[in-house]
Amino acid sequence: MKQILLFILFSKVLIIKWKDTEFYNEAIRGFIENYEGVYEVYDSKESKEEFLKAINKKDYEIIALVGEKSLKTALDLDIDKPIIFFMVYNPKIIIKDKENIKGVSLNISYDVQFQKIKEIFHDKKIGIFYSEDKVVEGVEEAASKHGISIKLIKVQKKEKIIDVLIELKRETQIILVPPDPILSSPEIMSMIVSFGIENKICLFVPSDKLVKAGAAFGLVPDYYENGKIAANLVKDILAGKKTKSFYEMPNAKLYINSNTLKELKINLPQEILKKASGAF
Repeated sequence: MKQILLFILFSKVLIIKWKDTEFYNEAIRGFIENYEGVYEVYDSKESKEEFLKAINKKDYEIIALVGEKSLKTALDLDIDKPIIFFMVYNPKIIIKDKENIKGVSLNISYDVQFQKIKEIFHDKKIGIFYSEDKVVEGVEEAASKHGISIKLIKVQKKEKIIDVLIELKRETQIILVPPDPILSSPEIMSMIVSFGIENKICLFVPSDKLVKAGAAFGLVPDYYENGKIAANLVKDILAGKKTKSFYEMPNAKLYINSNTLKELKINLPQEILKKASGAF
């Protein structure tokens, strides 16, 4: 046991972030404050050339990649060393058959999301649209567990999103917007939020910024916690423990937009308001 601890303490982790952002830095802080070993943080400054400079360093045992672009760049390079990633949505779509790559997804499990929604609304039907099947893996089991009725609609063209929203509004009371690849552009997310405001739709979105923009609720991952889980995963790997390929976020931060809730005539109990991580 002592030998394993010493190995972890003297094993160097190279942490590469694709760019310098507040949310990446918060996740890296979560990693650093929960990792007892040696580490180096490298900013690739959105440059593949800078990324290669970091990868070509020889004095590290494991690579920790921060963000989707870092992960995709590493996959293009076909690196053999052990890699863990964090701050990445939908890694199951990105990674295929790479035994040396493991990590922590930013996706919040549907079990956690439905539990949070059930605390607010007891008997509302939830609509979910998506473009990739892996985005909704486990959603039906989680809905059944919590006694929630859902309607799933697959959409493969961005031009059809508004049509899908109209259909979901007609058949459900809540629309849960997952972090799906089809929603990757800020313009698409802004369009969804604007449509929700104009048509008085109760939206649950995956970003606090979208709540600030007008969505009713946000179920948002904790970036510090994401980095913390990644640090623990690295320690387990270095200790030779059996680990999973992907870990989802085990909790969610709740954000609310008070003005939108008034427009929707939704009155939240004080205990829910107290639990909220932020209100706009």
